[in-house]
Amino acid sequence: MRLSIEEREEVVREFMERHGGIFDAEAFLEEVRTTGPTHRAYSSFQWDDAKAAHEHRLNQARQFLNGLTISFEVREIGRRGGVTIVPSSAPLLISPLAGRRTGGGYYAFDPDDEDHAAELSAQAASALRSWIARYGSTLHHINVQRSVFEQVARALETYAATRDDVA
Repeated sequence: MRLSIEEREEVVREFMERHGGIFDAEAFLEEVRTTGPTHRAYSSFQWDDAKAAHEHRLNQARQFLNGLTISFEVREIGRRGGVTIVPSSAPLLISPLAGRRTGGGYYAFDPDDEDHAAELSAQAASALRSWIARYGSTLHHINVQRSVFEQVARALETYAATRDDVA
């Protein structure tokens, strides 16, 4: 049974209370393992070592792709006809959001492909929404309105929605 965020937070808080306010992942995992199926978090982990090792290697393969980019130039034409060349980059590979739950793979990003650009915009909007949810409360410390980031996320979502095959 998958635990809700609230249930996971409660399990973590209880663990930290027993361990001086610190979450040590190794100690937590050992506690869950030794307690066994009666531990609320037990079903959140893969206990078959062969399956766990395989899942770990799949995650390592995905992590192997982190930071790989392609570089290209964007030519911006100004109002007076001047052209500015702006160096840019994007992920080398993208994984469509729509296919992630079904095990879809990665494909090479083409900056000239509108569907690829829309997919990357959908991913950027999703990442920005996650960032806002996690760090948005810090914006008041630097006198930046949360609405600025919300506006960017909406613009990305709007562009992504212009393509039929982008979820």
